[in-house]
Amino acid sequence: MLNRLTTISLLIALIPFWGWAGVAVFAVIILLLTMVVMITGSTTSALSSDFHYQCDSAIGPDASIVGTANPGTEAGGDEARYSSTETPSAAPTTNPYASLTVAPEDRNVSDWQRSCLTAMRQAPYQLPPLRTANVGGVAQCAGQLALSKGQSGGGASAGSDDSAALARDVIAEASLAALTGRCGGSGSSAAEPVPAPAATDQATESCARITRDAGAAPTTVTLPGTVAAQAACGQRVAKSAMSAGDLVFWDFRNNAPTRVGVAVGGTQLVTVDPSTGRVVELAVPGDADVRVKRVLRGDS
Repeated sequence: MLNRLTTISLLIALIPFWGWAGVAVFAVIILLLTMVVMITGSTTSALSSDFHYQCDSAIGPDASIVGTANPGTEAGGDEARYSSTETPSAAPTTNPYASLTVAPEDRNVSDWQRSCLTAMRQAPYQLPPLRTANVGGVAQCAGQLALSKGQSGGGASAGSDDSAALARDVIAEASLAALTGRCGGSGSSAAEPVPAPAATDQATESCARITRDAGAAPTTVTLPGTVAAQAACGQRVAKSAMSAGDLVFWDFRNNAPTRVGVAVGGTQLVTVDPSTGRVVELAVPGDADVRVKRVLRGDS
């Protein structure tokens, strides 16, 4: 045993300085490569998680994984992955996923992801969900307008999607209040409706443009004409922070919501009953497949 230790000591002593330097360099290289692998893996995981959140916010839950989530997760899907103390920062002016494309024959991309990539072309980049109520006058006006339509029980504007038309009308009228100082119209009559743009305009409207303009200065907000297109607009709101004027989407099918309502508070919304075509006030659905978006400028 002693002879073996002596032999090892002699061999170590015979190693020249440059040999030890080489060993040190090799060790540093291995350490750096390990760090690169760890950082790359962490970055890839973060990007994947963020992309999933962007998709979940724009088109709703991935049907292939519905029912596998933790039952204790907060209603509202992916918003629960953010800490309740995390506050939004400035959103990029261009959605970084807008130019992302995949090959049509790529079988590793799901239908949900393909639908998401289509939505990303118009959708604004989503920050962590807002967790404070919108207390601005414009938002309160939207709630009042929606309630008045619900109390009258009338029908929504003519169109292929009555609930989308209702949301479009209410948001347009409410946003106009920031310019006129009046809630309910711009002319001599407080009930005068805001004219809707022509159908040709609806196909070219950009949710990203709508959202930035609405948050930067008083302007009318004109939503797209379908529920699915409206769902891509605005900024995500935690369900617990829902307030008057926010848009509520639910009943997701084929990677898109089929119903939308205008929130009139933290628990109620106004929408169109698809079976009757009448404007009604309902409690916000209590299941997890509810997404809330804010398109109106406010004080929060």
